[in-house]
Amino acid sequence: MTEDAAQGQRDLSALLVPLAGELLVVPSAVVVEIIRRRELERPAQAPEWLLGMLHWHESTIPVLCFEALNGGPLSDTGHGGRIVILGVLGEHAVLRHYAILAQGVPHLLLMTAADLQPDPARSAGAVERMKLRVHGQDAAIPDLDAVEAALAHLSSGGR
Repeated sequence: MTEDAAQGQRDLSALLVPLAGELLVVPSAVVVEIIRRRELERPAQAPEWLLGMLHWHESTIPVLCFEALNGGPLSDTGHGGRIVILGVLGEHAVLRHYAILAQGVPHLLLMTAADLQPDPARSAGAVERMKLRVHGQDAAIPDLDAVEAALAHLSSGGR
């Protein structure tokens, strides 16, 4: 197989974001920036999954704990974590960006559509599209529409 043919088969680029207990497979097209964990300003009466607000490039964006938004426990190790800033996909979005707290350093993954095989032994959570295995590790593909809907609900005064 030629190098060009091999590269043509690796047509999906994603970021593997380490969470508590699994990896989140995030399309690289929505990843804007990855920064070190820093202090956040927590709004009064924010839902548990909203870790706080981050001042970033002359704007303020919400930083969420994906695990808690997905119905799991709050996970914030503090040290060594990264903040993964994502661009909003929805055309009716109130926010342009938001962030997910990673429990380590995310890394790039190049894969093919054939690599996206569901894990039938595990059920997807509230803000996940699918559970799968990536290189022998538990992983999930997030439902970014559901995440953005939760953030829009929060922006409109919902909890």
